[in-house]
Amino acid sequence: ALATLGGCGMFSGPSLATPSRIASPYDTSQGDIVWAVAPARDESGTSVTDPEAVSDALVAAASEVRGISVLPLNRTIRAMRALGIANVSTPSEAQQLASVLGADAVLVPTLTAWDPYDPPTVGLNAALFAAPGRLRGNSADIDDTRLFSLQATEGNQTPGPRDASRPSSATSNLYDARDHGTLMALRRYAEGRTELNDPLGWRVYLKSMPLYTTFSARQTVDSLLDEEWLRLARARNADRAQR
Repeated sequence: ALATLGGCGMFSGPSLATPSRIASPYDTSQGDIVWAVAPARDESGTSVTDPEAVSDALVAAASEVRGISVLPLNRTIRAMRALGIANVSTPSEAQQLASVLGADAVLVPTLTAWDPYDPPTVGLNAALFAAPGRLRGNSADIDDTRLFSLQATEGNQTPGPRDASRPSSATSNLYDARDHGTLMALRRYAEGRTELNDPLGWRVYLKSMPLYTTFSARQTVDSLLDEEWLRLARARNADRAQR
């Protein structure tokens, strides 16, 4: 009886929580969409940044998305060296890299702010450049030749085909831990990702820059995919309107 009661006591602690997961907006009927992540460019103006850690965090964050497979960062770097590309700085370089890697899109990040001291701050911009004819929506009734940019249209003007010189989607974010909105997002993210016996709980992410970087990377990927959902929804509506 004592053994039974002891065994029951093992499971009487705090209940586990499932970390949040997101799904991609793309058509994956032929398999996962493949992303490559370029090394992050550092435009923060500080000397204590870690762009490589940011790039690794973005690879890990994108890998968590259902329907997206992400190429290893080292493979992307090797392809860039073979092409003679030090940093992906133009749309043509991004599409050239996607072609060599066989990727559907290349995510190009830029580090704009970095403060590792409590409260930490990370600024991240990200642009997603799609290979031609890729990144279709989940709806099979969208014509690949009529994917539209995220630009707002004015008056009765009809949006044109997506400009290949522009990213499919882009996002710019500042994750400042002094901002209550950022803290709320951090707490949601940490749910299911912190040790149950950690006395700091979700606040452990504020005490560790590597952990805060993983949070910032995940928020950036989420924001970018929100833009992709919106872009494809607009494409679907415009496609139906033209029929």
